[in-house]
Amino acid sequence: MTAPVEPPCRWWHSALGYLTVVAVTVGLLVAGMHLHRADFSSPFAYDSDALLILPMAKAVVERGSHWRNERLGAPGIQELHDFPVVDHLHFAGIWLIGQFTPNAVVAFNLYYLLTFPLTAVVTMAVFRRFGISVLLAGAAGLLYAFQPYHYLRGEVHYFLSAYYVLPLAMMVALWTCLGTLPFFPTASDGSRRFRLRDRRGWAAVVIALLTASAGAYYAFFSCAVLAAAGVYGWAAVGTWRAAAAAGLVIAAVAVGGVANHLPTFAYHAKYGDNTRPTTRLTEEAELYGMKLAQLVLPVAGHNWQPLNRLRAEYDSRDARPCQNENEFSPLGLIGTVGLIGLLVSVFLPGRRPGVLRAVAGLTLFSVLLGTMGGVGSLYAQLVSPQVRCFNRVSIVIAFFALFTVAWVLNRWVGRRPRVGLAVAVLLIGVGLWDQLNNQWFRPTGYAQAMEATAEKYRTDRAFFEEVEERLADVPDAEAAVFTFPYVQYPEATPVEGVAAYDHVRGYLHTRRLRWSFGAMAHREWDNVLRVVSDQPPPRMLARLIRLGFRGLLLDRRGLPPARCAAFEEELRRALGGGERVCHPDGRLVFYDLRSYAAAVIGSSGREAFDRAAAAERERVSVLWLKGFFCYQPVGKENHGRLARKAAQIVFVNPTDTPRVVRIRFMLATLSDEPTAVTFAGDIWSEEFPVVADGRAVVVERSLTVPPGHHRVNVRARPPAGFYTPDSRRLFLVFNDFEMTDGG
Repeated sequence: MTAPVEPPCRWWHSALGYLTVVAVTVGLLVAGMHLHRADFSSPFAYDSDALLILPMAKAVVERGSHWRNERLGAPGIQELHDFPVVDHLHFAGIWLIGQFTPNAVVAFNLYYLLTFPLTAVVTMAVFRRFGISVLLAGAAGLLYAFQPYHYLRGEVHYFLSAYYVLPLAMMVALWTCLGTLPFFPTASDGSRRFRLRDRRGWAAVVIALLTASAGAYYAFFSCAVLAAAGVYGWAAVGTWRAAAAAGLVIAAVAVGGVANHLPTFAYHAKYGDNTRPTTRLTEEAELYGMKLAQLVLPVAGHNWQPLNRLRAEYDSRDARPCQNENEFSPLGLIGTVGLIGLLVSVFLPGRRPGVLRAVAGLTLFSVLLGTMGGVGSLYAQLVSPQVRCFNRVSIVIAFFALFTVAWVLNRWVGRRPRVGLAVAVLLIGVGLWDQLNNQWFRPTGYAQAMEATAEKYRTDRAFFEEVEERLADVPDAEAAVFTFPYVQYPEATPVEGVAAYDHVRGYLHTRRLRWSFGAMAHREWDNVLRVVSDQPPPRMLARLIRLGFRGLLLDRRGLPPARCAAFEEELRRALGGGERVCHPDGRLVFYDLRSYAAAVIGSSGREAFDRAAAAERERVSVLWLKGFFCYQPVGKENHGRLARKAAQIVFVNPTDTPRVVRIRFMLATLSDEPTAVTFAGDIWSEEFPVVADGRAVVVERSLTVPPGHHRVNVRARPPAGFYTPDSRRLFLVFNDFEMTDGG
């Protein structure tokens, strides 16, 4: 069984088809989003996860890499190794555009828009490889590029919108199903032997490496579909080499994934493995699972009012469970017809072409993988919960559904170009009318929303430029601003009215100021900022000055009104009034701390202040990085922590000489039976018997901590009958931890 090849076609005919698809795509974007009126120096989205990726894009354009950013995480440096974003293919695209424009936001917007024609053209090229005509391949490519999944996620789910590599990976999966096996070509005598010098095999490897650099989710879904294709090909072609070919491509994706994560591996080997920012729970695989109903129902805000009402009734959040980003997954009418046809064909008898059998099999697997309580949930429970948003496999299903429609229509149209043209035009017209909701092509739709976003961005820019001007005479080492209230980075729950990444706006609009926001969760400086933010204003200000901060940015939305008023009154009293800059909307207030800092330094003397500042920065710290979970509020985490049966504590001495510290805490377990708890590391090795009557063991020790990072592994063996329904599998209890200098 062999895959069809691209049908013969004059080169200019094919080139004209691709150019037409690009032109139509650009035309739709310009007309639908009114790009001729858009301000490209302002992002199209300026909230939620767009504020997670925008700083990375800015860092890539300005310094060539997103891994480290000296202007975030003050007084330290933001390092993203604990929260690796390994979409290096997309970062390379942003960097390349940034070579032609110094404005990172312009590069950010252009790359997002570029994903539409890239998706259309790549999809069209893949469909052509399976015998589909230029007209129908181009029409299906356009529908795939303008899936609701794409424009509804937009710049908020920036890298998920860039799925243009996915069709190439699905092409390799279909090769495997149809017997065109990478590295196992069919010889003239019908035999299949491994052949290293196989062009199709190396093309598959290149695609695998691109897939590994284009998003972890798409890499995972590609590997899952390839595994299914390997099993299908083994059964359909009758040789284990199909599974071997799929395995080789999966291995190439894995190698590419490891290569993309090398900075993280090196960092963790030196500084300890911080699992806190990327901890996922098994139940999240169902919370963010896919619903079949959301695939086949119309898009929210459909152009035809009856269908719009139908979707609105289904999306009722008060009564409908698990409504989240899975709302972005409708396939549209054309895709729904393809999906239903594929699923029905699985159960109906009769002969079907090999291509459709393969596509139906892979589609059924994808549906089972993404559906709530399906294969994805089993994977999270039995293998790893790190992949949680299985609803995102809907874009894989969309590819197979549109492929089916185009392939069937191509067989019906045959070599009748006029009929093919009419069908392609009808497909594009009906499909786009159905997929693009009622916000397109209206001045009051996305264009108005983008203008409102641009106005908000420009207002913020003026405010933060004034803040930076106020601190223009401050040395770079002290040009740092503390953001209040404290918000954990990354993936924090909102703090009152402050969303997870709102504090990053100051960095986006300034050129030299450093900002406290962005310190990696539970690393050294993050722990300091947590404690400082919880202290009363007089003590907080004194510590901020010693830490090098000369400004404080208050977001009033982060505190209840009464508490915010009391906090500001106490802050002004401590500052003796103090200069401040207010945002036009009244939500942001910048307090200038320079006069206060000068008074503090003057009252204590420069030498005494420098000693106090050095002591502040040179504290020995304890990091609860791996296996720990806290149930106390910000700043009070030491009062109570829970841990799995295996966890890791890291002691950090930032100085060049050994330091002696004394620690004290209460150690217990969640079991009713006696348990031994072992601490093992280069600075502390000991075993404690923990009694079973619920009383905690008081642990007091004096430790000598050499310079650098020192790990202490904590291990316990729960009794055979111990069980906890918590998916985190908690067992150990650490309460009231204290650490002081001295022996």
